[in-house]
Amino acid sequence: AVLFVLLATKPPDVVVRRPAKPVPPAPVATVRILDGTVERGQGPSWKSADREFRIAPGEVLRTSRDGAALLTFPWMHIVVADDTVVGLTPSTVLSATLERGRIQEQATAGDILKVVTAEAEVRGRGDVVVIRSESPPLTRVSALRGWFRVKSPGGTLSLDGGQAEGIGAGGAPQ
Repeated sequence: AVLFVLLATKPPDVVVRRPAKPVPPAPVATVRILDGTVERGQGPSWKSADREFRIAPGEVLRTSRDGAALLTFPWMHIVVADDTVVGLTPSTVLSATLERGRIQEQATAGDILKVVTAEAEVRGRGDVVVIRSESPPLTRVSALRGWFRVKSPGGTLSLDGGQAEGIGAGGAPQ
């Protein structure tokens, strides 16, 4: 009898759905231009930014030679100096990538946003300045207040407020 009921019931209708379009990441910080000009984009497609706007993971900022910008997150601020290229990674764990230039991160509560350069990865708590030059490739980290770990292929360094270190190509301290 159970077999008859199973065979007699109508099979479920098959519903074919189109794949959902990916939703762009939600903005996570406000950007305010302090001086000069700031462009947003990536690679060859850059466009001038408004005086104040929101930035989402996956976006990149580029300041002019006389430019400066302030990124405000709920728990921290990032000051982006002149002639700097910095972006927010499009990953689940938010971090900043610094291609060139200078940023200063100031945590008001909790940890700073992880900063990744070609030479090193900086994590910690407090205020820190990270400077990256392309020629020669060098990442300089200055802990102004708090504590920071600088991870590179050459190992991991710990910096307390008032300490600084340079990391060259291959992760060697400079």
